[in-house]
Amino acid sequence: MHVVVHIGPYKTGSTSIQASLRANPEELWRQGCYYFDEPHMPEFALQTLALTDAAQMTPDLRHRFPSLAAAKAWSEGCWQRFEAQIQARRSP
Repeated sequence: MHVVVHIGPYKTGSTSIQASLRANPEELWRQGCYYFDEPHMPEFALQTLALTDAAQMTPDLRHRFPSLAAAKAWSEGCWQRFEAQIQARRSP
């Protein structure tokens, strides 16, 4: 399996790329591309699990979650949902 991680600094077209991916999820799945899309704060959904200190939390994360542990629990759930989607799509 190949993994492509799309990241980009502000004002480099990242939002346009993400919007295009988000607009065509079924076509991506048909081609074997697994694109994760969390409706709330998708830019933080998967990466938050890797945070090691509450000081690393962005203001958006601090506003939504009372602690780093809560934010990481949400991120873990995002990973689990993504993994379940992939397994469901890969099953014959």
